[in-house]
Amino acid sequence: MAAFRPSRRSPEPSNSDSAPPTFQTSPSLQTRKTVTVDVGDGQPKSTSSKKKATGVDTKSSSKDLRKALSRCKDDHEKRLDLSRSEVSELPKTIKDLSQLEELYLYGNRLTFLPAEIGQLHCLRTLALSENMLSTLPDEAERLVKLQVLDIRHNRLKQIPDVVYKLRSLQTLFARFNKISTVSPMIKNLTSLTTLSLRENKIKLLPDTIGELVSLSALDVAHNHLQCLPPGIGNCRQLITLDVQHNELVELPQTIGNLTLLKRLGIKYNRIEVVPDEICHCTELEEFNIEQNSVDMLPESLVTHFSKCSSLQLDRNKFQEFPPGPSNQFVDLAAFSMEHNKVKIVPLGVFCDATKLSKVHLKDNLISSLPHGT
Repeated sequence: MAAFRPSRRSPEPSNSDSAPPTFQTSPSLQTRKTVTVDVGDGQPKSTSSKKKATGVDTKSSSKDLRKALSRCKDDHEKRLDLSRSEVSELPKTIKDLSQLEELYLYGNRLTFLPAEIGQLHCLRTLALSENMLSTLPDEAERLVKLQVLDIRHNRLKQIPDVVYKLRSLQTLFARFNKISTVSPMIKNLTSLTTLSLRENKIKLLPDTIGELVSLSALDVAHNHLQCLPPGIGNCRQLITLDVQHNELVELPQTIGNLTLLKRLGIKYNRIEVVPDEICHCTELEEFNIEQNSVDMLPESLVTHFSKCSSLQLDRNKFQEFPPGPSNQFVDLAAFSMEHNKVKIVPLGVFCDATKLSKVHLKDNLISSLPHGT
């Protein structure tokens, strides 16, 4: 099964190499044009541009829903898309669609799911984004084949307990809720490869997150984290770790165990010291610590980042350039150290940086540049 990527509201840069497929809504439920699901590696985007319908005919909508369910049952369809169809309640007859593998319910008015949802034993993808859900039924535990759960943009104050019982889950999207805690029971989800808890109110991650040994992407940006648990170093398959826009004051030394890490988002925190162990993260493609409180990098750190093309140290407390040999910037294409307190640019500091095309040093205390820089 291809990796699932949901639609979303606000655009972000996409790394996808190909256009995502578009799923058309059922003919009798054309209250919205399309729902986009990106199955590539990039960040997904919503393509729906229509405004919310006003003056909805509830009886007509309910009738269309019953027809769609009936047709899905009669035709033995494995995918049902009811997205943006003004659905406020799923009928109990949803249980009759036992053949369903994918159920899309984006952008409706659901406040709860019926217990009968648990009878969809073949379900692999359940997309519930942009509803008004505050919990999920305990019966959802029976969804033993579920691999993708999308509960973004709802009213969840915590990850529903039943989610921690879905051991086949590979992808969990829960951004844009009001989640404040993550249970230690997250350790049960050992099949998870992608976990997004972005833009919630989380202050602490349990150390048991280190038991998610298959995790390759973890996004907890825009929360209230003050530290990362040491157990994060056990997630050795991580390729992307995004913790930007939190309240982190330090990184655990175990960060050095993440030797496959390519993308590390730590900008806009309160980090004072970059641990020496980060030099083991040799696969990093960029290093950005903008808007922290760092005044010095570990000796020769940059020389370990041979695949890193961009070094961004803006808005910290640096008074001098990173220490290291003259060839430490040889692989960089961009270097930025704006809004610091640097007074002197070392002679010949960039003389070996043949790939370097952008250098940003504004808003420092530099009075002049030496010849041969």
